[in-house]
Amino acid sequence: MIRFTLAFIVVAVLAMLAAWLANHPGTVTVVWQGYRIEASLLILIASTLAVLVASLIIYRFWTWMRRGPTRLGEMRAADRRRRGFLALTQGLTAVAAGDSQKAGRYAQRAEALLDEPPLTLLLSAQAAQLSGDEASTTRHFTAMLESPETEFLGLRGLMTQAEREGDQERALKLSRRAYEKSPESPWVIQALFDLEVEACNWREAELLLKRPAATRALPDARARRALSIARYEQAREGAATEQWDVALRLAREVHKLTPSFVPGAVLLAQIAKQLGKHRVAQAALRASWARHPHPDLFAAYQDLVENESAEVLLKRVEKLISDKPTYRESRIALATAALATGLWDRARAALEPLIADNAPPPDAIVCELMAQLEEGEHGTDDVVRIWRGRSEGALRPARWVCGSCHARLETWTPHCSTCRRFDSLNAFADDEGDIVSLEGTETAVVTTPDPARRIPTITIGGLADTDPTDKANCRFPGERVG
Repeated sequence: MIRFTLAFIVVAVLAMLAAWLANHPGTVTVVWQGYRIEASLLILIASTLAVLVASLIIYRFWTWMRRGPTRLGEMRAADRRRRGFLALTQGLTAVAAGDSQKAGRYAQRAEALLDEPPLTLLLSAQAAQLSGDEASTTRHFTAMLESPETEFLGLRGLMTQAEREGDQERALKLSRRAYEKSPESPWVIQALFDLEVEACNWREAELLLKRPAATRALPDARARRALSIARYEQAREGAATEQWDVALRLAREVHKLTPSFVPGAVLLAQIAKQLGKHRVAQAALRASWARHPHPDLFAAYQDLVENESAEVLLKRVEKLISDKPTYRESRIALATAALATGLWDRARAALEPLIADNAPPPDAIVCELMAQLEEGEHGTDDVVRIWRGRSEGALRPARWVCGSCHARLETWTPHCSTCRRFDSLNAFADDEGDIVSLEGTETAVVTTPDPARRIPTITIGGLADTDPTDKANCRFPGERVG
């Protein structure tokens, strides 16, 4: 509306000007080089406008002729670019659909139409990867390293390829280079940490976990556990090389960070015993037992004092289990100490809840203790044979269970010896959460897992993430975890 009004005003003004000139005709006389030219003012204005229009037309034609080839080339390049991006889009769609033939064909078309290698290299690499051409995949990903825009994608592709081929050393080098380029990337931090611990580079893993970016990339609980394991392994190496002061410092840091870490408490007790710090050793084992009774803690607790009488051991065991007297491991520890002193009634009172009618079938350890009790108190061969027979047929509970492959192990290691998954053995509890008590007859026994049913891990002496939806943190029903 505004434009129409302005145009109307301009036309009206021009019309008024033309009418005024028509009502006031004048004569213009030009004398030049002996020539005299006379014309009306209106004709002079019209002639001038005609000359200007003709000059403008000639100028535009000359400009078009001069720039025509360039514009034609630009139009053709724009068309090629449009068709190239269309091929690139179709190729990425084919990769997502798993069609390697179409992906390869569109990749070749995109390379021919687009003069932008960073864009086409990714599609070519993915197409080659989809078709199983590892050599071409490596070539394309390596070419991506030459461009700053695609270097990170190339590193990631080569890392994935190296891990698939089992070349952990090459994957570690690539991940360190990727970390230098993008130290804030959560994916890079996670990948680098996994490769460092896989290579048992515990010092490097600890330094990575201490950086602010790692605390933002990893959940607090996992970062705390991972840091504990890294320091634990360094403390263990220090103890192996008899660097006792360093080992003691690191072991104390581990126990302070995660008191429920059973191997950490055991290692601290062993180092403290070596240095004659028996109070430190007992305090560490009791603190860990108060969170999660575990057979390894009891074994270390028994070995603290050499040539100890059975009566003194019983008193120490009573102090050990005072915070968790109804737990299965507490009952077994008390029964073991009571049997050594010949206190049959106390041993029977400790074991009775584990063999009650409403309790799960007793495992091999409970059956063996009952056999020792009957043999020591009554000497009844028939009853002893029954319990020993049940002990031979019963399942011996595993001290550690892998939350990933469900392997049952006797010794804790940072990586599961079966599936090699890091931090999967039940060696931690959630220090910040509630501890589930499996008391008396509620103690679980490891049975043959049913793959059709899974329930969240109930942590009583092992490692479990706080997220119950993570499959790595689920265990089959009936598996005993401490």
